[in-house]
Amino acid sequence: MDALTKRMSGLAAAVVVAATLASCGAAAATPRAMGEPKAPTMHGSDSSFKPPSVAPVDADMYQASGSSTGRVAASWRSRRPINFVSKNGKLYANGKLFTFVGVNWFGFETETALVHGLWTDQSMDSLLDTVASLGYNSLRVPLALDNLLANPVVTAYNGDVAANKQLDGKRMLDALDMLVKKAADRNLLILLDMHRLEAALWPDPLGLWYNARHCEGDVVAAWMALARRYCAAWNVIGADLLNEPHGANWGSGVREDDWRMAAERLGNAVLGVCPRLLIFVEGVGNPPSTPVVGPDWAFWGENLAGACEHPVRLSNPRRLVYSPHVYGPSVARMDYFEDRNFPANLDAVWEAHFGKVTSCSKAAMVMGEFGGDTEIAKDLQFQKRIVGWMINRGVGGFVWALNPNSGDTKGILGDDWKTPVTKKKALYSRLRATSVTSLRKR
Repeated sequence: MDALTKRMSGLAAAVVVAATLASCGAAAATPRAMGEPKAPTMHGSDSSFKPPSVAPVDADMYQASGSSTGRVAASWRSRRPINFVSKNGKLYANGKLFTFVGVNWFGFETETALVHGLWTDQSMDSLLDTVASLGYNSLRVPLALDNLLANPVVTAYNGDVAANKQLDGKRMLDALDMLVKKAADRNLLILLDMHRLEAALWPDPLGLWYNARHCEGDVVAAWMALARRYCAAWNVIGADLLNEPHGANWGSGVREDDWRMAAERLGNAVLGVCPRLLIFVEGVGNPPSTPVVGPDWAFWGENLAGACEHPVRLSNPRRLVYSPHVYGPSVARMDYFEDRNFPANLDAVWEAHFGKVTSCSKAAMVMGEFGGDTEIAKDLQFQKRIVGWMINRGVGGFVWALNPNSGDTKGILGDDWKTPVTKKKALYSRLRATSVTSLRKR
């Protein structure tokens, strides 16, 4: 992209953002409960969000939208949550080094409002058993803001499977409660991910944490309610604040587009409700005022180049986790995939995009998404390289995805939703997940 094209793209985006903010309104207002008329807002100061400035959002609001489950079962409160701490560039759990090796299971963020695959002869139980049997210790669960606000009745599951009859008439939050509980039974941890603002819209043209229909106050309200709902669930460990804010800048100092400042407001709102949760902050894309090194363009969510100069400042720094996304040629073509030194050249690319953050920051790093189609030879080379990089740096991550219906990357399961893909099983088994079971034995 030439300089003029970049400049024109930036101007066009600025016009759209200005129009969106005008339609949303700049004055602070109380975040809405489920089913209430929309009251769009932008909350908090530029440097940090102070929860007292926002009216309390109680998890019971979900009941008003029809959830029969309500809060997580009180019996879970007797199980002490694992104490996660991010310090010295590493993650610790109950004082011991911890590595997340997890998998993304998507679907809640789509119009089905339910994890995918349950339309087959599989149940939530059988798929979670498969995840655990493959050696993963965690799930990243994508969500959609409008699904959280509306809490729709779930669809797309096979009611002839006896275990799936539990979903009859249930709403999205009932199903999410069910997933959290069943995952806990298998000692699988849960990272909640605000993946989309609208279930029917991906990618969002703005690529920000708000759009014409939903403002920052809606995102704050949803995160505060989720934090209240699951703070007592020992296996819910964190909040991935927003998936791939590709239209944002990092460190611009402009409230409307600086993802670093927005992450501080959202993250501090979550910590104000549930201080134990880890706050995952992804990188941005390639906006004009947040450059990456030379011609090496970053994937959406990968660009943390500005985090050394403009670090995220949370009320508790020991809850911060930087979480880049990184992909190979099966997802998008990049010039560095054509370099004659590929894949050895990738180490320098990753160092510029996100790797240097592990040296300049005391915060840990966990890959929020990585993966690809192992049947494409060049992508398999890429994946072997990133897995080796993660092992060498002591960085964990979440594979994209469990789902075989991921069009570009495919899944860790075959099309039958049962059989592990052999090449992926062999490759990802090189990453050693910390045993959650051993941490529970205290």
